[in-house]
Amino acid sequence: MRKKLLAVAIAGLAATPVMAQSSNVTISGRINSTFEQIKATGATLGGANDFVSRNRITENSSEIRVSGREQLDKDLTAWFTIGTGLDIAFDTNFSRGLIGSRNSGVGLESKQWGSIMFGKWDVHYEAGYVPALGHIDFGYIDQGLATFPVLVFGAGQPGVGFQGGRLNNVVRYVSPQWNVGGGHLQVIGAYARNDETVYNDSGVAASNGNRKPRQWQFAPHYHNGPFSIFYSYYTDKEGAVGNVAANPAALLGTVVGGTPTALATGGIVSGLRDMRGDRLGTSWKFDNGLKIGLVYDRFKSEIYNGTLGAGGTFAADLKRTTWSIPISYVTGPHKLNFVYARASNLKGSRSSSNAAVTPYDASDTGASYFTVGYRYALSKRTSVYADWAKISNKSRAGYDFFAYAGINSPTGVASLPANSIGADPQTFQVGIYHLF
Repeated sequence: MRKKLLAVAIAGLAATPVMAQSSNVTISGRINSTFEQIKATGATLGGANDFVSRNRITENSSEIRVSGREQLDKDLTAWFTIGTGLDIAFDTNFSRGLIGSRNSGVGLESKQWGSIMFGKWDVHYEAGYVPALGHIDFGYIDQGLATFPVLVFGAGQPGVGFQGGRLNNVVRYVSPQWNVGGGHLQVIGAYARNDETVYNDSGVAASNGNRKPRQWQFAPHYHNGPFSIFYSYYTDKEGAVGNVAANPAALLGTVVGGTPTALATGGIVSGLRDMRGDRLGTSWKFDNGLKIGLVYDRFKSEIYNGTLGAGGTFAADLKRTTWSIPISYVTGPHKLNFVYARASNLKGSRSSSNAAVTPYDASDTGASYFTVGYRYALSKRTSVYADWAKISNKSRAGYDFFAYAGINSPTGVASLPANSIGADPQTFQVGIYHLF
């Protein structure tokens, strides 16, 4: 009731067209903050390159959302949502507070033919970890972002690009739920033009270029009682290497003491990159509150038509697989979480006309991940929780925690310092989660 009264009051300050639908406008959101101790030790180059322990308050995808619906006829509804990130602790990433910085869009929805929307939206990267319920995504992060199965995202790992994201210029279709075999099947399809620039064959911005970066997702999911299964296919075509390549040093230089060392000058000055992601997962929920899942992820990245600042051409073709086992148990207000995940060594090759670019050595580039946590629900909207998570990097790996939970991320960019390759990030968190 208070939500609707507040929405009416705000709508009353706006223009007349908004007032006409004021009864259908709501304000909602979540505040999810943790007090965290975080560190990374065991760097390949020795203790001087470890990341010492620090305490901090971390925001975990807190946001405020304004949304509304208008019934156009018996089967057609117009809807909109505007999500804005919040940081109530220490805001150094100013984009979080911009209106519409999180999932935002406008769309039409029909029970017969589904829903279509235009806007900014999550594409692929959260698949399997966020309930795929049309334009509803609240409630998925009931604990800290550091406890996500982060190896799937490849955060911080040299040579692994980020698959998908909250992309701009998204057209997203969500099918109706079809009854199949006693359960329901639903399909998500999305197209995005996250980068509006046009490139030439070398990935250089050009008004008359013939390379247009674009992203596609196809993601069916099926639910039948306690059983769920999903798949998400993602492609990112003709992106400029400078915009998407993670740590070019990992692709270019020799490996000294476990640390990728870049060429003396320039790095990759131009080039194009194609990425593909395939993610498949399933879960089973038992009557006693136990839920067990399995997620498999395959990633491929190809760099082509590249040129180096130090001179010469460059190309690379890298692959990696990851799997994770998420387990949860809920009884009354109590919830226990457990995840184990493992990322394989990178596989692939690189080639260059520059003799200083050595053959690619992908040994010891894998990692494992473990987290355990506990949540206590004080009500349907408020929970307190505690969790612990650790990434065990091999000597040439640099996986870090996801997004705003990264070791070295005061500005929200997850990345270990370059000399800390091989260090093992770990965190202990206690937090409060509230939906409104």
